[in-house]
Amino acid sequence: MIATMTAEGLHINRHQQHQLGAILDTMPDENPWKPEFRPLEVLTGYATTYRYATPGGRIPKAPPQADVEGWLTATSRLLETAKMHFDVTVDTGEYNSIAGVIDPPR
Repeated sequence: MIATMTAEGLHINRHQQHQLGAILDTMPDENPWKPEFRPLEVLTGYATTYRYATPGGRIPKAPPQADVEGWLTATSRLLETAKMHFDVTVDTGEYNSIAGVIDPPR
């Protein structure tokens, strides 16, 4: 999502990175991926859920497996779309890849 926002000319600071809904609210409506990102907005609640215990010392319950599978499917689809659009090759032997295209999707 951050690469998409960068292509849109919008900067996401590190304090915003976990606020998926807020990021999507600033994404231009002309971006065809915006509706595909919206179902993943619920993941904001999980960004730090398992990093910190509740005030009572408990760890929150895991989400239902069906939800996790749906999020993985949607994320995989978006990643493949972004890889093709930005002309990025993902190689497990490399940490970063340079995009061949930097224009926002339209």
